[in-house]
Amino acid sequence: LRHRVKNDTSPTLELAEKKFRKRRAALLQRKDVTDEPTDCLLVGCFGHDLHDTPLMLAEMLREFEVLESTMPFGSSFSLVRLASANEAERCRTALDEKINVVAQRKLSAHFLQPEHFPATTRAVLVPSGGAIDEVEGLSVVLDFVTESEEQALLAALETADWRPLAHRRVVHFGFEFNYHTRCCDGPRLAPMPSHFQTLIDRMTAGPYPLITVSDTPDQLTVNAYEPGAGIAAHIDTPSAFGPVLALVSLAAPIVMEFACPDSGRLVEVWLPARSLTLLAGPARYTWTHAIAHRKVDVVQGVRILRSPRVSLTFRRVTSE
Repeated sequence: LRHRVKNDTSPTLELAEKKFRKRRAALLQRKDVTDEPTDCLLVGCFGHDLHDTPLMLAEMLREFEVLESTMPFGSSFSLVRLASANEAERCRTALDEKINVVAQRKLSAHFLQPEHFPATTRAVLVPSGGAIDEVEGLSVVLDFVTESEEQALLAALETADWRPLAHRRVVHFGFEFNYHTRCCDGPRLAPMPSHFQTLIDRMTAGPYPLITVSDTPDQLTVNAYEPGAGIAAHIDTPSAFGPVLALVSLAAPIVMEFACPDSGRLVEVWLPARSLTLLAGPARYTWTHAIAHRKVDVVQGVRILRSPRVSLTFRRVTSE
């Protein structure tokens, strides 16, 4: 029996190694690959054409200082820019000709000439306040909270009962969000803390309220992100929450991606610190929103290193 198993698996391993050597030889012939250390890598045998995902790439690179990465559509390789040539050398040594646990296959890593790393081609929208015409139902309110309020909110959250999730920490108020059922199916928690209730009141007060009384948020999810961390494209459970989502960014700005599955459009929007982002209508129910896993955002040609960020997501529970 042992002899039969050995004969059955050996051809499979030999075929995999033959494919790897063929791909590696092709990569070594590329004119944008170099033997000289640079801060950019081309990681072969890992890419869109092999059904790998950006989240898998981020997981594979977690221990390295990655500034940005991309997976060209239809390709079997990925491109990575690191903090320095030394860090790229460390990453290359760890990946090259080794079976990666994320990819479950052997990788081929090479230095890439920096001038061949693709520049960001999508223009990031920088809101001046008000509606974002490119995404129906999306609007941004600048300086929704003051700097002193921001510091007070962050200080209050330091003692919160944080829970670790993949790539971020989270804490809930009002109702606990169940990540398995994708809704708030537990009992109501303690009353909303006053410093968060103040923000809710601000959204619904005044002659021109941002949110109607019937949609007043009663649930808050707080996410804490470290540089490089993001969140996959999603739509907050339509059956679990009301028609308006309110997102407050604290401590640092971020680029958020909005994608329309129907049209294939992708719109990137710069969300400054202390801003309020409102999602209603198509922005709430049709467009997905996401944060890319990277350590740098490029806004109007300027490279901006990410910093630790806290996001407050206010919602109205409809499925108690």
